[in-house]
Amino acid sequence: MTKPTTTDQAPFAMSTQSFEAMSDAIATAAERTRGLVETGLATWGQEAERFVEEMAQQARLTLDDLANCKTPLEVMAVEQDWLQARAKAYMDASVRFAHAFADAAKAPDQKPAL
Repeated sequence: MTKPTTTDQAPFAMSTQSFEAMSDAIATAAERTRGLVETGLATWGQEAERFVEEMAQQARLTLDDLANCKTPLEVMAVEQDWLQARAKAYMDASVRFAHAFADAAKAPDQKPAL
């Protein structure tokens, strides 16, 4: 009885290919995740700056309007305008965040326009 002298390398080759494919997939996922995190940080920085600027400007206008109020109803109207403007500012910021992340997710090889 003789033993075969050659070994079958096919299972090893398939295993190596599987690990290489998995490694490539993990590297790609990590790179895309990094891109999304970078987009999130850049967008957050821009939105924080915009928020402070808009809030300061709105505060000045609101104080001017309050100084001109003659009745409690006028004060309430100014307050309602302020609340409405802040709600709109929050919604607009949310939409900008959503667009930035959607753009980053669609085109992983390109930097999104912030």
